[in-house]
Amino acid sequence: MASKSIDIKCPECGASGRFEIWNSIDLEENPPLEEKARSGALFRYACPECGIITKVAYPTLIHDSANKRMIYLATDKEMFDSVVHQYSYGGSSAAGGLLEGDYMVRVVKTVPELSELLRIIHAGLDDRVAALLKLFVFQEVSDNNPDYEFDNLYFMDRDESEREYFFELQYHGETVGQISFDRTAYNNMEKMFADSIEEHGKGCVVINAQWAGDVFEDYGKKHPNN
Repeated sequence: MASKSIDIKCPECGASGRFEIWNSIDLEENPPLEEKARSGALFRYACPECGIITKVAYPTLIHDSANKRMIYLATDKEMFDSVVHQYSYGGSSAAGGLLEGDYMVRVVKTVPELSELLRIIHAGLDDRVAALLKLFVFQEVSDNNPDYEFDNLYFMDRDESEREYFFELQYHGETVGQISFDRTAYNNMEKMFADSIEEHGKGCVVINAQWAGDVFEDYGKKHPNN
C-alpha cells in the first residue's frame, strides 16, 4: 500500500484527526506529491479544530522513474544504516543494478534534508556540487563571523529565471539569516572539483557535510598548492 490514514491527536488542543502517511511515492502516478514533499507539506498535520501545525516525520521512498531517481527518507538510525548498506555498491544485486543503470539513489535522515534535496533537483543542480558549496559557505561564515550563532544551513531557490539561489542559515530550527550566491559560484565549484566529485560520488548514496569534507580533504592532498 502506497499510503495509509492514521489517527493523530493535536498536541495543543487534544482534538483527534486523520493524517495520511505515504510509505512510497511514485511520481509518475502522483506528480503533485513532489511539490508537497519539497515544501514539507507532506509531513505537516493541521489540526481541524485549532489549526495548529504539527510536524510528523515518517519514513518514505520517493521514486522518479522518468528521471532515474530514488530517494529514501529513513527517519531512525537502524533503518538509515540498513538502507545505506542495501543501496551502496555491493549491498545487493538490485542496488547494484540501479547504480550501474545510472540511477541517482540517495538516503537522507530528516524531512529538512529531503526537502532540500528536492529543491536542489528542482533547480536543476547536482546535489554533490551543492554539498561542497554548502560546506564552503558554512566554513566561510563561521571563520569570518565567529560570534554569529547558526548551526545549519539549507539550500533555497530564489529566482530560477535569474539563476540566483541562497542558503538559509538556521539556529535551533529558526531562520537567522541568508547567504546568496549565483550560478557562477556553483559552476566554479563544479569545474574545480569535477574529478573529485566523480571519484567520490559514484555509487555513494549519502551526500552530506561529511562526504563534502572528505572530498575537500582529498582535493587538498592532491593539490597542496591551491
